[in-house]
Amino acid sequence: MDTLNNIIIPTTSLVAIFILIATYPLRKSLQTKKWGALILSLQNRTNKLFAAILSLAPLLTVLLYFRNLGTLQNLVLATVSVLAVELVLRDLILRKRCGVYENALVSDGRIILKDDFVHLPTLEYENAKSEETSNTLKNKARVLQIVTKSKGTIYVGFETTKEREDTVEIVRTWCN
Repeated sequence: MDTLNNIIIPTTSLVAIFILIATYPLRKSLQTKKWGALILSLQNRTNKLFAAILSLAPLLTVLLYFRNLGTLQNLVLATVSVLAVELVLRDLILRKRCGVYENALVSDGRIILKDDFVHLPTLEYENAKSEETSNTLKNKARVLQIVTKSKGTIYVGFETTKEREDTVEIVRTWCN
């Protein structure tokens, strides 16, 4: 049992992390090919916390070589470290490529494919008169509500209202 807990589980986790990191360039190129050509580049928000997660997640697994926490706890820690690395790598792929592409909208760490767009309900009520504060209106002017086939209703945030307006002009034609 100690061999399973102290050798097999952490080694399997580290191999999975290595495979994720090694296939990052391939996954990045395959993903961006599916989106098509870039039509409109959007500002990306970088998160420094993800760099720390990428470096600390494998250390969490290395800890299992020296400390036996029990089979279940070791499996949970090993799985969490692999999932953390996957989360960071996925975020790296998406955050550096924010924009409107021929076949997708990439923003806020999400990929929304062109075929998945159903409706933009935000456009219906944004011109209606309301008694909302100017602060609320400024925030709403940077958010786009999108109804999709696979994910339902989602909200996508933009850095500026200009970005949102330019994006709306492009994706308005994508809705069925």
